[in-house]
Amino acid sequence: EICSIINPKPEDAFIVVVGPERRAMHAMKKIVERAKMAIDGVPQETRRLLPNGNSEFLRVIHGKERIYPDTDTPPIVISKETVEECKKKVGKRPWEIYDELNTRYKFRQSQVDLLIRAEKIEKFYNYTEKLGLNGQLAYRLLIEHPRRKRRQGKRLSDPSIDKLAEGLSRKIVIPEQIDSLIDIFATQPNLDIEEAREKLGISRVGETELNELITQKLHFFDEVKIRSDRNYRRLVTVKIVGEILKAVNYSVSGRMIAEKIDGLIEGRIK
Repeated sequence: EICSIINPKPEDAFIVVVGPERRAMHAMKKIVERAKMAIDGVPQETRRLLPNGNSEFLRVIHGKERIYPDTDTPPIVISKETVEECKKKVGKRPWEIYDELNTRYKFRQSQVDLLIRAEKIEKFYNYTEKLGLNGQLAYRLLIEHPRRKRRQGKRLSDPSIDKLAEGLSRKIVIPEQIDSLIDIFATQPNLDIEEAREKLGISRVGETELNELITQKLHFFDEVKIRSDRNYRRLVTVKIVGEILKAVNYSVSGRMIAEKIDGLIEGRIK
């Protein structure tokens, strides 16, 4: 009889509610609400299974926005003194860290993010403030070198990085030696920094020998042009520094070589 009145199509459905008018109207309102909810997906709720195979609503499953304490756990009183003591231990916020590192070392946001995600901020401050390392050098030690080694299938442990940082701080390691020392520590992490330097075969080059090497290299370039053309002089310096670093097995820093080149050109070193 109902179908003859509403004439439903094969894909249509209808609901019949039977009962006192007030309860039937309330049920119909809920049915409309449920139909609208179904458009967005299955409603988040807990239902009870009935003996006849159907189920009925029990309670709504609250979303992640609602967080409430366990009602069976008694409240814990936290004193004001405890709160104040905890405040003293709160570290710098990410945006505060970015502002500081950007101001002091011109770090980009991506660099600061990597330090924070790797939980290396405290170590970074230790390297720069206690060991006196340059900010960019400390960043390369903590982030860039370990990542590069991982891509090569090698692992650089935290203690090995600490040894390199200590060696740089004590001036027994120079930045140009880091790559070679990292390769040694990646396979022999138990070595100390002095043993790693011995494995590398690093021996100290005397100042006289270094000056002679630079002088020999300078003879291959136009001395007059070196003195008059700043761009040419800069290119010559870069080329000589690279060649001498390889010749002395990276036992002296590139900066020192560049300074000696400049001194020899200006005639300050005899």
